[in-house]
Amino acid sequence: MKNLIKILIVLLLLGGAAFFYYLGKGDLKKEISSVQIAREANNKQEKLVNDYKSGLKSALNGYNPDSSNLDQVTNIKNRILNLTVPTQFKDLHLNLVFAFVKMEDYFKTGNQDEKVASEKMLNEARQSYSWLN
Repeated sequence: MKNLIKILIVLLLLGGAAFFYYLGKGDLKKEISSVQIAREANNKQEKLVNDYKSGLKSALNGYNPDSSNLDQVTNIKNRILNLTVPTQFKDLHLNLVFAFVKMEDYFKTGNQDEKVASEKMLNEARQSYSWLN
């Protein structure tokens, strides 16, 4: 009888140990999965940032307000609008779009103040974001 009780206790302990082992193993898999998801999200964010920077630099490449026309300005504005914007660059993005809207207004109305405001906004953006140069 005592041997039977000892055997049952040993089996119960082994069963409990196995249960906690597998329970812990599942948590480890969840933790590893969470790390992988975070890493993938970080990689996607980096790609989004890199794509945005290169797309914006490409759109602005060679732009000169003194030698441009309405079609060129509208084309640049549309290229900027077509970019997917990372959160950290949304203010920059809106300011650049607004700068090109002002330049469009200059070409439509001839109002020199619109051109000056647009150039000022573009220069401020280039000063704040050196990678635009």
